[in-house]
Amino acid sequence: MSARLRGAGTAILAASALLALAGAAHGQQVDLVRFPIPRDDGSLTPYTFEVGYPLVNLIYDTLTLRDANGVPRPLLARSIHRRDDRTLTVELRHGVRWHDGSALTADDVAFSFDYYRNHPHPRFTPELRDVRSVSATGRYRLVMQLRRPSLGVLDQPLADVPIIPRHLWANLPPGRVAPRGLPVGSGPYRLVRHD
Repeated sequence: MSARLRGAGTAILAASALLALAGAAHGQQVDLVRFPIPRDDGSLTPYTFEVGYPLVNLIYDTLTLRDANGVPRPLLARSIHRRDDRTLTVELRHGVRWHDGSALTADDVAFSFDYYRNHPHPRFTPELRDVRSVSATGRYRLVMQLRRPSLGVLDQPLADVPIIPRHLWANLPPGRVAPRGLPVGSGPYRLVRHD
């Protein structure tokens, strides 16, 4: 498939997503959104997508999200404070739920960062090279220790690494790259059917 066709598919996908999000932002109910993509992209988990990372971002949230000017702003995070050059304290938004109804907590975030570090992923694992550790210090609070000062940490990894639910990913059997069934995230859209 040509790069031009893939680029067109990505542009259509991005435009469709923006239109759907714009409708939702104006209080309109959006029951079904269809995305044309150049080929099957699997079940859209962080470990099974092929070309549709923008689709994965509709299903899985990140700690921050780039605004229209490309500046990372809190998304799952309610606030992020730098204690010093190498320590961040992150307060999560309360009441966030996974698509299956379970609560999203700081344990899920710490688990996600550890999971990507221990299960190499070509996109997400390299973004964690400056992160020494992420520890849940409360239900909605976590502390991130950096190996060295990093001005871009709010963008990469915080605006790029998808947070995954610990209760579904923690005990995957050997050889399985994602939980069975449709993906369960905390993002604005839930995948209800994959044909």
